[in-house]
Amino acid sequence: MLETKVTFTLNQLVGELNRQADGILRERFNLTFSQFTFLVTLLNGRSSITEVAKSLDVSVAAVSKKVDWFVQRGLTRTQGDPSNARKVLVELTAKGKKSAMAAGDELERCFIEIFTGLPALDLRKLNRDLLTVLQHLNAKTEEIR
Repeated sequence: MLETKVTFTLNQLVGELNRQADGILRERFNLTFSQFTFLVTLLNGRSSITEVAKSLDVSVAAVSKKVDWFVQRGLTRTQGDPSNARKVLVELTAKGKKSAMAAGDELERCFIEIFTGLPALDLRKLNRDLLTVLQHLNAKTEEIR
């Protein structure tokens, strides 16, 4: 049998974390993981629909379709860009920011609880190591372009 490769294992882990997060968010916040990531993308402030699409690695059309759902629930608001009439800006409302922060805190709490007690697992070190790998990968990708 072939030895499992780290890239395959990481991919499996991310998929399982996303599935677990989706279940937690649906149960406790009536949000899907996809909806949560949309909200989190806006935590840094107002963005254009194009910028949100790029951050989420989805099409502009996909984001445009989602925006109304969030507006109708009072989680986001939109406005035209004064410098570009064709650009639509989207930002979190106070309710949206509160929801994104509460959901993010709850996910972190749940995952820490799940992983606590695993022998020889230092979550802070694991997080630092994964951030180092991500930064290195991003830097190498930029070099190639």
